[in-house]
Amino acid sequence: MHTPSRWRPLLALVLIASLVLAACGGENSGEAAEDTGSSGDGTAEAAVPGEIDREGTLRLIYTVAPTSYDPHRGSSSTDNTSLNLVFDRLVHTTPDGDPIPGLATEWTLEAEPPSMSLTLREDVTFHDGTPFDAEAAKVNLDRARAEDSNVASDLVTIESVEVVDTHDIKLNLTEPGGALPLILSDRGGMMMSPASFDDPNADRQPVGAGMYRVTDYEVGVQTSFERYEDYWDPEAAAAAKVELTYQADDSTRLNALLGGQADWVNVAAGDISTVEDEGMVVTSEPDLALYHMQLNLARSEFDDPLVREALNFAVDREGLAEAIFDGRATPSVQPFPEGYFANEPDVADTYTYDPERARELLAEAGLEDGFSFELLTAQLDGFVRVSEALQAQLAEVGIDVTLNVVPVNEVVQTAYLDKVGDAVMITFQGRPDPSQTLGRLYSEGGPSNPSGESSPAFMEAYDLILSATDEDARVEAIREASVAVVDDALDVVLLHANANYAMRSEVVGFAPYITAKPEFRGVGVAG
Repeated sequence: MHTPSRWRPLLALVLIASLVLAACGGENSGEAAEDTGSSGDGTAEAAVPGEIDREGTLRLIYTVAPTSYDPHRGSSSTDNTSLNLVFDRLVHTTPDGDPIPGLATEWTLEAEPPSMSLTLREDVTFHDGTPFDAEAAKVNLDRARAEDSNVASDLVTIESVEVVDTHDIKLNLTEPGGALPLILSDRGGMMMSPASFDDPNADRQPVGAGMYRVTDYEVGVQTSFERYEDYWDPEAAAAAKVELTYQADDSTRLNALLGGQADWVNVAAGDISTVEDEGMVVTSEPDLALYHMQLNLARSEFDDPLVREALNFAVDREGLAEAIFDGRATPSVQPFPEGYFANEPDVADTYTYDPERARELLAEAGLEDGFSFELLTAQLDGFVRVSEALQAQLAEVGIDVTLNVVPVNEVVQTAYLDKVGDAVMITFQGRPDPSQTLGRLYSEGGPSNPSGESSPAFMEAYDLILSATDEDARVEAIREASVAVVDDALDVVLLHANANYAMRSEVVGFAPYITAKPEFRGVGVAG
């Protein structure tokens, strides 16, 4: 199988001592500004050319509102689609997921003793006029690493942050930092104005150093932004204003696009032919997000690996991909998609659809008459359809599933913090580095691990990921961890669905991101 460039290894040389990634002016917006419209089958085609109206308004509709506009306090990675408009990170990425300069213009990794040194961009200010410098970066990283931060687990290898001079910092590490460049391109590397740290309204009136500043936020409904005129990369903020509306209902988003009330929406797979018939531009490409039925290993019968294996044999992944995603999804039993360097091809056929084998395993576990459990899911059309299909499939092997559908902005709180339900059908949005996905979902105490439990084989591989001093060894450990997820049935991974976005032909510069969190650098509307 041909391996697309967007799945290539991202940090093949990143652990070489004194590796320096130098800045290139305007590089961030240049990557995103090339149009990557497609025919819906992933084949790129050029959108209607046009010159961006720098005074125009870009109208976006996205499925989910942010859980918080405080990057360290929010509880969902889907927040990034909103946050990236406001907050720059120390490291940015290309749409393909490669690290490039952001607020750090270059960085150096040392293996012994482990450390990471970063040179910061000069002449940058936050939206409130506060200068961005080494001290601001330090206090942000210290805040992100604090006990009450929801991104602390991503930064666990940082032992201390040292201010070297006005625009240089050094991260003293407990382990080699091969994953850190990409980790710092996520919420852990977002920089907010230190003057806003203690503001009780920081989660609704955020102060970043990004392309746009928030002018109004109606919680859960809509955010209004305007261009930050002093932004260091002026071409990135291609629209004068951005209106970002949150709408969970597929039909409502579709109708808003077709009716001219929106310029860009994420669209259900079954609606792609409709928007194409109306002359809209569609991108439909795989990314790192995974659909899975995540089990709380401390609930129901899920402490028994035989039961977990039975669940994996009982689900018809191919049927889900065809019936619910119109074939725009790839069935999978592991956290990373085919072709991506963290994927282990040898385990691809571990769990085929085999209801009879599922019944045998349940009988072996002493559950000949089956059992019951509560399955949470978000009140999104696609999620409910997948959950109802799972309910029907599991009923065929004697497992009684009670569905608990909760509002989309409450599902993370309900499943992971309140510990309601025995399992949750959810997507996990891709993380820039695979160690983040593995650590969050499957490590002991991982923030997206409902039980906080794991398996010895997984933890052994995960520890090797963190301690590897050679990139080849790190990649091998990542794959070993993926194998442990499958072999120990720590999860019921279902599929990797395409990310489907539809837009008016006047939208210029949009590119989908491998991380499943679209950014809008260099994106605007033609005049």
